[in-house]
Amino acid sequence: NPERLNEYYLKALKIREEIQDTAGIGNCYIGLGRIYNKQKKFQKAFDVLTKAVEILKNGVGNENSLALANMDLGGTYLALGDTAKCFACEYEAVRIRQKIKAGWYIFISQFTIAQMFAGIHQYDSVKVYLDMFENNKDSTYEVPKDWLNSLYSRYYSGIGEHDKAILFAKKILMAKFQIH
Repeated sequence: NPERLNEYYLKALKIREEIQDTAGIGNCYIGLGRIYNKQKKFQKAFDVLTKAVEILKNGVGNENSLALANMDLGGTYLALGDTAKCFACEYEAVRIRQKIKAGWYIFISQFTIAQMFAGIHQYDSVKVYLDMFENNKDSTYEVPKDWLNSLYSRYYSGIGEHDKAILFAKKILMAKFQIH
């Protein structure tokens, strides 16, 4: 229930403000932004996520939360139709996560960008990310093949190679239902 969640975050925000917990305040704004985005209240989401970025960028140890705030703000910009600002926020999230050497979370940020490119039909960019994921050199995590199958399916469908898209879609279904 989004209204109840919203109420929860507002109560938590009040407490975090009283105890001057900047990381907690920033994370409450991220939670509120996610609720507003789900409700398609994009201007409200933009407002609280912008506050989250401002609060979190001044704190020490808030880097991963700052990356999350940037990713969510990027998604809000995309929903508002501003792809330039969307990708600026998404790339900032990657830079933050690279700085703190958060391998798996770097991948999550990059995968989100690749999905966004697929969503706006920029398939050359999707291919760049697919190649990067296939040649992952970070030994701290393994790229989930089923995630790549999903992205390959979208990629091949988008460039008109429907037989290949169907092949990757079948791999997804086979993995989901454990069919061999």
